[in-house]
Amino acid sequence: MSKVTIDVRYFKVIGLWQYLVPESGTNYMVILNLILGILFTIQITIQMWNNILAGYEFSTFTEKFSVNLTCFESAIKMLYYCSQKTSLKFLIKSFNSNFLLCSKHNEEATERVMSKCADFVNRSTKSFMYMIFSTVTVWNALPILKCISGDCGSWQIMPSWYPFDTTYFPVNGLIYIFEFYVMVFCAALLYNVNCLFSALALSIAAQFDLLVTSLSSIPQNAERLAKKESKEEIMSLLLRDCLMDHQNLLRLTKELERMYNPMFLFQMLTSTFTICLVLVQLNEYLGASDQLSIPLACKFIMYLVFGSAELFIYSWGGQIIYDKTSNVHRSLYETGWDQASVKFRKCVLFAMTRSYRPDSLTAGKFYTVDLNSFTQTIKASYSYFTVLRGSDSKKH
Repeated sequence: MSKVTIDVRYFKVIGLWQYLVPESGTNYMVILNLILGILFTIQITIQMWNNILAGYEFSTFTEKFSVNLTCFESAIKMLYYCSQKTSLKFLIKSFNSNFLLCSKHNEEATERVMSKCADFVNRSTKSFMYMIFSTVTVWNALPILKCISGDCGSWQIMPSWYPFDTTYFPVNGLIYIFEFYVMVFCAALLYNVNCLFSALALSIAAQFDLLVTSLSSIPQNAERLAKKESKEEIMSLLLRDCLMDHQNLLRLTKELERMYNPMFLFQMLTSTFTICLVLVQLNEYLGASDQLSIPLACKFIMYLVFGSAELFIYSWGGQIIYDKTSNVHRSLYETGWDQASVKFRKCVLFAMTRSYRPDSLTAGKFYTVDLNSFTQTIKASYSYFTVLRGSDSKKH
């Protein structure tokens, strides 16, 4: 594989990168995480069925279901990724700095654009990693803080069901270790699936930036490269490379849309329910007590921030793809077409017609994924919360 411009070591923690690119390392991480993933999936499936069948009170049900839904979501996403190996192997070509033919037109510009992209991708993925593992750290610390305050009976991190008493030693310690693993593994899954999408979206956007730069610089590059051939011939060759690159990038965005549109729909639905249920829990705690402890407040706040940020990653990625693909049409006006041959002008005209309508990502093929969809989903979550709060207050 050609040079990869982003840091992929975080995708190797659960064996995702080794699964997609076998020559990148041994398969022991893939096998290890497969075993851990099976154990994780069994646990979450049991808890989800218990939530549905046990007939809990509404407040208990929302607390259990919101946590297990997040873990269930991570397992479903990773299973979907594994089923889309061929598509992902095609999409990660966008990580390569020399993916486009026009990357050779001006190597300094290519280095500048791709280095900027790599830095931005790495900062973004690290920021999300810090946020999600900070959330998990707070959750994992709550049983310890409860024990310090005098309540050392149950060490459960998650509101899980077990067919035995978990309040005595050493069972409570073993349950804590097991749920610690479940929370960390869930965080690792969510980090990998969400950040891989953001890395793909940003890398494809950077490739479009490189294409736009190359199109706009055709006259200058032709002037610099012209030797034996005439400037017009060089301009035609450079335009041909750019148009071929445009077609390759459109194939990437089409495959990105094909693969991710079911996941976008799934993410919008789960984020809507998760945010709504966390708000319901927060309302229940505030209704039962005038004050909310600092650790518990941090738990709810970070959970809400994480749920919103997870949705934002997909909406932001969709917005970036739309914006970057729309730039191609404008850059064609800067190709020097007004001083070029008739054949060159015709090629530019055809390219303008094709690039007039920007590409966009959708959720389920019917709902555009962009920043507007993010705000609409947040509004929907709050609307459902007010309905549930109103119906619950009528019962009392």
